[in-house]
Amino acid sequence: MKKKVTICLSYYNQKSALREIVLGWKSYPEKVKEAFSFSIVDDYSLTGTALSTIGDIDLSDLDLHIYRVEQDLYCNIAGARNLAVQECKTEWIVILDVDTIITNETSEQILSLASVPRECPLAKDGYKFSRKNIEGKTVQPHPATCLIRKEDYWKAGGCNEDLVGDYGGTDNFFWAGWRAAELNVTTLRNVYVETGPRGTAPGINREKWRPRKHPSLPSPPQHVRFIWKKLYPK
Repeated sequence: MKKKVTICLSYYNQKSALREIVLGWKSYPEKVKEAFSFSIVDDYSLTGTALSTIGDIDLSDLDLHIYRVEQDLYCNIAGARNLAVQECKTEWIVILDVDTIITNETSEQILSLASVPRECPLAKDGYKFSRKNIEGKTVQPHPATCLIRKEDYWKAGGCNEDLVGDYGGTDNFFWAGWRAAELNVTTLRNVYVETGPRGTAPGINREKWRPRKHPSLPSPPQHVRFIWKKLYPK
């Protein structure tokens, strides 16, 4: 089966959350798993690599690719996303943070959305999802989690790596680029992701925010400005 969608997950230090997410992927129906690729970018975790964290899990039923940033750049979320998108081979991508879980039901809904041609009058360029917390209550949608085309990710400029080194700002600037590229996005009220294990990753200070002015922009934008390697498969 031709792969339709790559789930691009950024990871840093949250070992139990990563294991829960990967086990969730393994629980998808077989036909759903066959339609997805899965990408994990380990942003120089200090608690063991992503591969060592899930190395005891049978990964043979997942089209899984694991990459590791080889420099400790602090909050390299923009670079991690850019790397995942650069390396993926599918038309569609899901941007996923480690505190959000895509359920079995939502995984099937995502594949249905990715099957709608752009020329369809009801199609959107991108989709965000509603979100439920651990009590099952609807909460504010996650600012990053979305389903978009790989080509549109780059049309919007990708994620701005000038933001690396401070917490915050990545999502705001990405969606500003999305709007500037005249792309549309809709939040689906009947498609949910779930809030996963909570808490900031060890080593991240949420109080250290980048000032809210736009950073300098290279022309053209420069992406994946760091050393990285592929951990899995070899």
